[in-house]
Amino acid sequence: MEKAAHTTGIAFAGLISRPPLKLEGVEVYVCPATAHAEFADEPVRLVPGDKPDKFTWDARQNGEPLAIVDRFSSTLQVPRAAIQSYLHQHYLGSRFPTVNLKVTFKLDGWPSQSFYLRVRLDAQPLPHLANWYRGDPHVHSAYTDNPAERGHGLEVTRQAALDAGLDWIVLSDHSTDLNPERFAAELDEVRKYRDARFVFVRGEEVTVASGKAVLLSTLHLLALPSPDDPDRGFGPTPPEAVIATGDGSITSPAMSLGDALDVIARAGGFAYAAHPFDPISPLLRGGVWDLDVDFLDRNPARQGQLQKGLVGLEPWNRATTATADDPGDPYCIRRDADPARCFHSDAAQNQYTRLENGIATGWQPLLQKGLPASAAAAVGDAPAFKTLLVAGSDAHGDFNYESTLDAVDFLADPSRAWSGYAEDNALGTLATVVYCPQGMGPRGENVLRALRQGASVLSNGPLLAAAFVSGTTKDTSLDDPSAVPVGGVVSAALTALPPLALGWVSSTEFGPLSVIRLVLGSRAGEHAEEIPVPEGKEMTSGGLVPIDLRGRLAHQAGEWGYVRLEAHSRNSAGEESRCYTNPLWFRITGP
Repeated sequence: MEKAAHTTGIAFAGLISRPPLKLEGVEVYVCPATAHAEFADEPVRLVPGDKPDKFTWDARQNGEPLAIVDRFSSTLQVPRAAIQSYLHQHYLGSRFPTVNLKVTFKLDGWPSQSFYLRVRLDAQPLPHLANWYRGDPHVHSAYTDNPAERGHGLEVTRQAALDAGLDWIVLSDHSTDLNPERFAAELDEVRKYRDARFVFVRGEEVTVASGKAVLLSTLHLLALPSPDDPDRGFGPTPPEAVIATGDGSITSPAMSLGDALDVIARAGGFAYAAHPFDPISPLLRGGVWDLDVDFLDRNPARQGQLQKGLVGLEPWNRATTATADDPGDPYCIRRDADPARCFHSDAAQNQYTRLENGIATGWQPLLQKGLPASAAAAVGDAPAFKTLLVAGSDAHGDFNYESTLDAVDFLADPSRAWSGYAEDNALGTLATVVYCPQGMGPRGENVLRALRQGASVLSNGPLLAAAFVSGTTKDTSLDDPSAVPVGGVVSAALTALPPLALGWVSSTEFGPLSVIRLVLGSRAGEHAEEIPVPEGKEMTSGGLVPIDLRGRLAHQAGEWGYVRLEAHSRNSAGEESRCYTNPLWFRITGP
């Protein structure tokens, strides 16, 4: 909580004199998420005793409210056992699979503020394949702290990530909010909260200036450290480890994209273009990467290749399908809630619309541009130019849903400029799943190697993995020593090309696989076809399913190509989930 507007209207905060906020306490109410259940009169109690507590957490000291002169931050943990006990005390029934929560902040002299959440208590484990680790390369913590955005501390972020089924996170706090001292303090926390169960990696989301000679050319770049020394950062000494650039405003001078990539590459790191085709605002049209100017290197020695240090892009940013005009109650939990202001499908914000646009606008053209460059470079049995994909939630402390104040876009929807709005995006709803047969590494070394090599798939539910595997049998796995996984390269005569082996898994939460799409890329373009899901294997492949590509590739002798896959599933509620693999590259050397 804060007295002055650090997150909105900070420019005017100093002009307004206000007494300290006086916080009396926090009340947490829970009820079953059923049609007729209502919240009880008394909140959840955490302190045992004969007299019912007025608050779940009492902020008062000696009967006086807690005075908040500037800011106050604290984490209130409500154990599951306390929630279950409260439900059994106030409601009939033995199972409460989904619950509604009301969290009320009581202030002396100000109206109470309530926020409404919905939580599943019986969620199944997420779909899992051996040696694949689910994580998020784009998450903001409390080290992102500016007039528009803020995240949460690493302790609570870690707990929320574990509860959401994640194994790792790359912290991508804004370069505009960092300095050497804050970057060093973040590393201290990373070391404190990572362990064999969960890995934090310290990265950055760097604000850079596009190569385009236009006004308002700010871009964002996901900077990841060297897999050989993840804690080093991006410079030879701790004061130089951080890339601090710009102040976050759209007119602020920022380091050029090329200079930032040079710093990252010299430190052994690598980068992805963050949300490259999502503009900052329809009003300003900033933030869009230019295919030729920003992605491709203009140095004559590397012309036509990706800029040095850049390995791919993040067009799947935020798992949004619905938005709500009421950011305090987007689920319509209050009895007087206006359904028109609650979650409803939003075609403009839909994650699949934005993703497919990013694939068509950026990824597919870059993949095809890399094929002639690979053939011309003649660098042996490896393409010189690969373009990879990652997916990230871009969560800023969004553990249940995302609340946004889009003050920039006030002409598109004036009401949202003042009251904000909600998106159904949250930490854990979107993931990049990396293949690490040797484990994640104590500092995330193998996670970073997988992200740099493209040994990963993107998913908001089911998992689909693939590899070229020689001699596929019922006992062969994707971990076979001969396997070449996604992100890898095969060079072979057509008759010697190994089968492409697929393995997949889903769950009832995401539903059975309905579609597997196989996409073959060549200089001529992409060709997609649907692969029938074998009957009885809609939920899991139960092993590897081989596909012989040789008949499809007879015309590609001597040229580079690639294959990538998509899986679509649909649950009983009609909700769609997807998984996209990174490509496997191949060159057919002869008949």
